[in-house]
Amino acid sequence: MNILKVFDKGDYNPDAPRLVRNAVRAVIRRGDKLLLIKSEAEGYYKLPGGGIEREEDHLDALIREVDEETGYSVVADTVKPLGLIREIRRSLYDSDTFEQNSYIYTCEISGSAGKTHMTDNEKRRRYIPGYFDISEAFNADKEISERSDTDFLLREMYVFKMLMKSDKYTKGKNKSGDNIGAILGEFLSSENIDTYAVVPYSSCKIINPCAAESLITKIGEPVSVLMFCVPYYTKLSDGAGISRYAAARDYHLYFRLLSDRLGKFLNSRGACVKFAVTGDNSPIDERAAAMTCGLGFIGKNGLLINSKYGSFIFLCGIYFSSHILLDSSGISERTECLDCGKCVSECPGNALLLRDYTRCLSYISQKKHLDEGDEDRLASTGTVWGCDICQNVCPHNSGIPETPIEFFRTDLIPNPTLENISALSHAGKFDDRAFAWRGRQTIERNIKINTSKK
Repeated sequence: MNILKVFDKGDYNPDAPRLVRNAVRAVIRRGDKLLLIKSEAEGYYKLPGGGIEREEDHLDALIREVDEETGYSVVADTVKPLGLIREIRRSLYDSDTFEQNSYIYTCEISGSAGKTHMTDNEKRRRYIPGYFDISEAFNADKEISERSDTDFLLREMYVFKMLMKSDKYTKGKNKSGDNIGAILGEFLSSENIDTYAVVPYSSCKIINPCAAESLITKIGEPVSVLMFCVPYYTKLSDGAGISRYAAARDYHLYFRLLSDRLGKFLNSRGACVKFAVTGDNSPIDERAAAMTCGLGFIGKNGLLINSKYGSFIFLCGIYFSSHILLDSSGISERTECLDCGKCVSECPGNALLLRDYTRCLSYISQKKHLDEGDEDRLASTGTVWGCDICQNVCPHNSGIPETPIEFFRTDLIPNPTLENISALSHAGKFDDRAFAWRGRQTIERNIKINTSKK
């Protein structure tokens, strides 16, 4: 489902356990009015809906919630997804992080209203269903939110404002956005990319202001970000000595070629939309954005972990200057790490335990000038370039599939030698490798260290 908005209050400990509550909410119109629940005790308005019960799908939950709160019966075949609103904040009752995912649907109802079935809490708040003017509901909620701490009203107000702004949302249609979304879905499928989601740019954390300015110069003010995972796992031997990401050709090259193919694909479909593909020079915190839109969770090793592909993934963002409506795919089933501690305990340099990246073998292998003891660290682990140890021992990576993307399955160099590095250079293909940025001397030095100390 397309992500409409993320309300991240940022008042929580990111390492604290996360309590996730999934809910469904209904947008039901009658002319210019909306079927809402009004709290006569507190004066606010909200959409009909509530939490999804265990082993209950979205449709069943929506039908049940609308029936309980309004007495009306939802017509099942009229239910259409409108979008997801995610709220993240500190729990009111303990130190945990609370995450609320509200899946919003448009639908129609049949018959007349029957008896409602309110909870005790809803009765105390004197919930009354009825058709109300949208602007009336928005203004009432806005007034209440300005004088009291009612975070959930931000969600309701966002939907009300969206409905008032454009008929494209009230009817569940956005011709330009839907068309571009459908074209993007077709393109991603052709590229064997099946794990993606759209997140509003306004919900993303800017970590590179210079890149953000450059992005605006290129496409104008960004509106939507299509975040996706690019899996690169291949079954190299455990003693390969090179990280899997570097065994294939350079992933920067892959993203440049992907951008070119996307531009040609959009042009072939007559789609006029400005976009930009970013690799390492992203303006936003891509891990946070990917986690926010449900593509995975952060492990103890700091990597994003997806339910299907584990942590052997590259993250990429495609930025658009317009709204993009595209249902998410490959949303991660888990929301937090198993916390087994294997990545921490198995790290040879205790980099994760001490939170010192300079002790990481990957960092050491890429240094131009080695410090005392660095040669022994590389030789004792057989490290030539990069390190996958914290990923290899992670149970979330157990049984993951190999990458379906041909770029990362071909032209592999799982065991770098002086001979094949020399052959790459003579063929003019050395610069196509991820280890080329440090020059040929660095990786050849590491190969010699491992050869001489065997």
